[in-house]
Amino acid sequence: PAALSGYDGKAALDQLKAHDPVTFEHWIGPFRSGGEIYLESQSDNCSTLSSTLGRAFRDYLSLFAKGAILDIGCGPHADPVYLKGYPRNQLSAVEPLDLAVEPEINVVQGVNEFLPWADNAFSTVVNATSIDHVLDLERSLEETRRVLQEDGLFVIWFANVDGSPDYTKIAPADRTPVDGAHLFHVSDDWFLPLMDRYFELIDFRTFQADPKVADVFAVYRPRKTIRTVSDASPTKTPTKRRTKKAPGKATPPAKASKRSPTKRRASKKTTTSRRRTNNS
Repeated sequence: PAALSGYDGKAALDQLKAHDPVTFEHWIGPFRSGGEIYLESQSDNCSTLSSTLGRAFRDYLSLFAKGAILDIGCGPHADPVYLKGYPRNQLSAVEPLDLAVEPEINVVQGVNEFLPWADNAFSTVVNATSIDHVLDLERSLEETRRVLQEDGLFVIWFANVDGSPDYTKIAPADRTPVDGAHLFHVSDDWFLPLMDRYFELIDFRTFQADPKVADVFAVYRPRKTIRTVSDASPTKTPTKRRTKKAPGKATPPAKASKRSPTKRRASKKTTTSRRRTNNS
């Protein structure tokens, strides 16, 4: 699908600043420093072939991806390992950082909060370790749902940092960065009920990195209507959760009936440096 015209990285950041100027002043620092970390540590981020989890997510995505695919936060090199093997004309992406190369796919420089595509434009939307780099989490989920077709799928990979405070309940003035690359971390005790307002869970897998941090691969379908906070399901462990140790060696991509996502982590040493590149 063609993106709307007149949209670029500067315009997107200006739009984001106008949307929430207070949070923006807290967010812009981690956004810029995280981008620098990613470019300096390319071989050690989640979007490359060297990433075991990146290859595992490629295999996982191959089971669900269909039709036109949008990757939210593809990275400055616009060539994440989990999109390998898909026809180029099937792929679109949005990335807030400046691109380091001429992309082979349709990449728009922009943010998750303001996606420059029409309603129902994609069959599959992918977000691979990018969700904890957005400024406005609820708007980002609303936009993801908006561009998905009614029977489309949202395939997400996020780092669950147990005990992280509910970002959506923190006043903008109090939203201080939790590390050099993140304004917040995700914890499933509040994030999963939030997701339940916008999407219906289809599949859920976890890979435990350490006692407090787990990588989560999940698939959702958009709800026909956004649920209110009171209507959303109470906090609970998804029935389709499968907890495993972090994968060792990824297997080749599984064959799907139809082939058409943070992705980037600056360091494997600490949980706070887990980096994708997207504000989005």
